[in-house]
Amino acid sequence: MQMRRMRSGLVGGLLVLAAAAAAPVAASDTFLESDDHDEELVGKFLKDSDYALMIGGLERNDTEFDWGWVQTTSGKPKKNKQLGFDLASSKTIDIPPVQDFSDSLSPELAAKVREAFVRAAEALGLQVAAPGDGNADLQLGVAIIDLKRERTYAYVAMIDPYIKLEVRLRERASGRNLLLLRNRAHSDTPEDAALRFAGEVVKFLR
Repeated sequence: MQMRRMRSGLVGGLLVLAAAAAAPVAASDTFLESDDHDEELVGKFLKDSDYALMIGGLERNDTEFDWGWVQTTSGKPKKNKQLGFDLASSKTIDIPPVQDFSDSLSPELAAKVREAFVRAAEALGLQVAAPGDGNADLQLGVAIIDLKRERTYAYVAMIDPYIKLEVRLRERASGRNLLLLRNRAHSDTPEDAALRFAGEVVKFLR
């Protein structure tokens, strides 16, 4: 009898866990409400008003970001994958110098990250405006939040070097946000990870 009760309790517990795992993420589950927001560097580039929009696992075109928001036709990026803007109608983009809030101590890192996103913009058919040109159709802002240069062992897995970035794409004239991202990308070096991240942005927006 005791064994039967134990089995019954185990099965019931597994069913509860399975139901919890299958439950959809609530619409209110934003970065602003997450443990990451409480424990990580925040508010240096994107602000709480941005974090309140950003949902976990933003996905489109087989590309997924840790946290993000994108303007869609219905305003619900978790369900609607149709973009609410047309990049083809824009010709030029301003990419200001990348802000570095990490402890990299590398004056070259920000320039390399910016170059990765310059290449991404060009891959999307956009012409990168000259520095100081205030007439670009779009503006892409990027900030370095954190990075890790060494490959380290943790418990049962190796952790590759990474870079964590925040990204904002907006219409320059109206100031309307089109895309907000906060994502950690891994690779052999933070610089290569930034290039990979930029490539994922291209894939996401196409």
